[in-house]
Amino acid sequence: MGYTHYAYIESRTISDDEWNALCNEVLALNMERLGELTITNDLIQVRGDCEWFHLPRDAPSFMFTKTNRRDYDYIIVACYMALYRCVRGVKLSSDGEWAELQAGRDHYKETLGLLLGDLRKAFAKTIHDPRQKWFIGNPIYACDEHDKEEWFDFLAHADPLLKDDDGTGITFMWKWGQRVWVHDTDNMGNTPVVVRHDGEEHRIELGDRFAILPEALVCEESIKDFDTSEGRYAIVWARNRPVFEFDKNDFPRMTYTIDMMTGIDTSGHSACEACGEWVEDRNIWHDAEANHICADCHGDEDEGEDY
Repeated sequence: MGYTHYAYIESRTISDDEWNALCNEVLALNMERLGELTITNDLIQVRGDCEWFHLPRDAPSFMFTKTNRRDYDYIIVACYMALYRCVRGVKLSSDGEWAELQAGRDHYKETLGLLLGDLRKAFAKTIHDPRQKWFIGNPIYACDEHDKEEWFDFLAHADPLLKDDDGTGITFMWKWGQRVWVHDTDNMGNTPVVVRHDGEEHRIELGDRFAILPEALVCEESIKDFDTSEGRYAIVWARNRPVFEFDKNDFPRMTYTIDMMTGIDTSGHSACEACGEWVEDRNIWHDAEANHICADCHGDEDEGEDY
């Protein structure tokens, strides 16, 4: 098809406020090429020497613009950014990598006078987010469920190495020269682990194996059948690979670091409000003031000691 940018839109009539905001941004982005611009009450059209950005107010569910990387490409990238920012329910996609979209981002940011932090916040978790998407969880859900050989190939690479896993995991090169990281989590119980990142909390079940994979290795057709809220896996955005460590014997059973932020899995445990130690929930008591205290501190309280 050629180098193309795409948008998925809620099929509806764009509201007055959204349309006016979008028209204003597209006009600003094209001030130096007004001859290539048409804006009416019902249509926005940005022309170039390949395909045009063409958006009727009765929005289609899908639109695209092939630019073949010609000189006006950065204008089209910026117009799709305006569409995303001004109209609710838009999802962006592109044949271009993050770096290839930089000229369009710069034009959008500078034209509209945005700070870099504001730009990143507005376009977080889109194709303009500099972070990478990572799969974390049971690797069977990342593999093509219609291609059993793929799963067997994963196991053939992972399982011989997992015999020597000391909790920090093992790593190997897998499909398309991409590296993956896997942990042995067999016999670690049925309670999901909790990962907190980017203002979200992910509860992820522990199977026999726990993997960290770059998004490129994940079969989209398979994972769309499993909502992340079901706890089989999570997708996180991070600049660097999320790092995990598991301990089958002591608390915490999982420690993780994502973009220099470190956390521990506290599921099934509570902090004693007297001594501060983390203990299993089954060993937590409630004192007369409804504080959560461990069995040791509860025993001290019964004996009248100052804990």
